[in-house]
Amino acid sequence: MNFINNMSSALGQSTVFNTELLRKNHFCMGKRRSKRYVCSSEVDEPNIINNVVELIIEAIRRIWHWRVWDLWWVEEWMDKLLIIYNNVEVWLRGKYGEEVINNILRLVDEFISYNERLWKYWHDVSNEVKRLIEDLVSGRAEVIIRGNDISGISVHGKYITLSVDKASNDSIMVQLKLKGFESVIIEVLDVFMKTMSREEYAKFVNGVLRALRGGFDETDGFNERGKATMGTT
Repeated sequence: MNFINNMSSALGQSTVFNTELLRKNHFCMGKRRSKRYVCSSEVDEPNIINNVVELIIEAIRRIWHWRVWDLWWVEEWMDKLLIIYNNVEVWLRGKYGEEVINNILRLVDEFISYNERLWKYWHDVSNEVKRLIEDLVSGRAEVIIRGNDISGISVHGKYITLSVDKASNDSIMVQLKLKGFESVIIEVLDVFMKTMSREEYAKFVNGVLRALRGGFDETDGFNERGKATMGTT
């Protein structure tokens, strides 16, 4: 199908989109129902469709650039966590007590457990990202427009929702919202504060705890209404 210049070879390369096919997608104004937007009325106004097509192109370019359907980003963070777990005692021994070290290991183990579940989930559903893109570039997708000023769009899949939002400064946020995979909040016990001075605790938070959290921030992962969400601006 000639909807772009060879889709398979275009991954990671500059792509020329067939905007006529993109305009053949089903466009509708969205109405919020429960936790998601659904179609409420058809949209055939050319100017609105042209603006939405620009958002679609930007979203697809970013998804292709990062190849988010692959497992590389999950595996890369898992490798970092395993390095931290294997070396944390060496790094902290002599600086902090046994209780602090054991609690750090527990934190890292929770991150590893969450990442393992994410790997299994993404292994099963990530191909839907490619199918969603294929539907968009071939004009088969349902594109829900949010807001009269076209503040954003949503494209629903079975497991993944593509959400594209325009910010007030004209920047664009592209998100993949995962269905059936809950986000988690990992609690840090106050044992660290109890065993350190205020200055030591500040250094510990910046040097150790934020380093653990930062691995997920590299993929711009976050919690949105309890759902795991990946995004890029």
